[in-house]
Order: sequence, then structure tokens, then C-alpha cells
Amino acid sequence: MAIVAANWMPHLADFLNARAQPSLLATEPPEPLAVLSWPLLTFVGVLMVSFVVQSVQFVKPGRTMATIASTLLVVAYIGLLGTFVVQMRWLEGPYHGLVPLIMLIATAKGADTGAYTVGRMAGKHKLWPSLSPNKTIEGAVGGMLFAVLAALLVTAMARDLLHLPALSGPEAVGFGLLVGLAAQLGDLMESMIKRDSERKDASSAVPGFGGVLDVLDSLLFAGPVGYAYWVAIGP
Repeated sequence: MAIVAANWMPHLADFLNARAQPSLLATEPPEPLAVLSWPLLTFVGVLMVSFVVQSVQFVKPGRTMATIASTLLVVAYIGLLGTFVVQMRWLEGPYHGLVPLIMLIATAKGADTGAYTVGRMAGKHKLWPSLSPNKTIEGAVGGMLFAVLAALLVTAMARDLLHLPALSGPEAVGFGLLVGLAAQLGDLMESMIKRDSERKDASSAVPGFGGVLDVLDSLLFAGPVGYAYWVAIGP
């Protein structure tokens, strides 16, 4: 996530370098929602620092509030949303959340792959032309299908090959549907940012794909949904 931030706004690239620490008053691992306190505290810290920095630089009325607002947008969009991907790795269980993390990434990128492949092969009806003229309804359906298949595949491998706790079949389908929908929504929201900025890609850091954010945008919306689903329903 720090790489994504560096790709969009370099001075915020170190936002996610902090690590969660267990409470000194408890011997049990931190609760899934309790470990979210450090991203929120970091966000508050960035908010306070932004005001102080802008006050030091203030000379005359102009773009001070817009600068603060844009800084907080980057931190919230990339930092707060992106931190849920990291939180998937910290879920309790064997290998400390390795299965949830792999399942999240596979499902989100499965949605990306399915939407692109089916859209190119059979796409006819525009999905949201004002945001992304090339995305189609057929592609979106294909993305949902690929997301469900990816979730089922990871679940089967974790349970049957690695003998690790995993979601049941129906739970994996639900995970695939929700995360697949969130992933495609995340892609569309990043398209909105680019169109509003009159840019085709976030950058040229990844040849053929655009910027790092163009590759990982689906995970920013998929992360919170996948994390909440796993905390509520996971094994």
C-alpha cells in the first residue's frame, strides 16, 4: 500500500509502515476490530500534522483547505481502505491469516480478470459509460463469476490440500459475490478519480497497465468487505 501511495502522492508513502502491538494489559491476541485502532490513530495524526504544516506555510487565503482536504483524501482512500488488506494477514488462526489474505487477493483479481476477459469477448452493453466507457454489463457478470470460482478454489485448496481452517462452500460463494462486487466498484471509483483529473492512467509505473494504483484499485474496496465478512463468518 505504501507503494501505491508513493505512486500517487510521494510524501504519504510511509503511511502504512506502523505495526500493531498487543495490549500490555492483555495476554490474548488483539481482537480483530481492536487492531484497527492504529490506522485510525495514524489518520488523526496526519490530520493534525496537515493543519500545522499548512498553518506554518500560510501567507494569504488560497488553497490551504483544498490542500488539507486532498491530503486527507489520499490517506483515507489509500491508507485507511488499504490497511484492511494488511489486517487480513493478522486475523487469528494458523499461519496468521494467510488463507484469508490469499483468498481476498485471488477473489479481487479474479473479478478483474473475469470482467476484462468476458468484457472483451462478449461485452455489448455499457455498464457505467460516464465513469468507464469500456466496461460492460457482460464483463461485470463475468467478473462476479470468476470471483466466486476463485474463492471456491482457494477454499478447496486450503481445506483439502493444506488442511487449514477455511470457509464452507456456501460461505465461499458469499465471499466471492461480495468481494467481487466490491472489487469492481473499487475499479470504477478509481476510474472516476482519473476522469475527474483528466488522466488516462494513474501513472506509467506498470507498462501496459498504467500505475500501481491501476493494478491494485480493486483491493482498496475489496479489503474492507473481505475483512468484515471473514470476521463475521470466518472459521
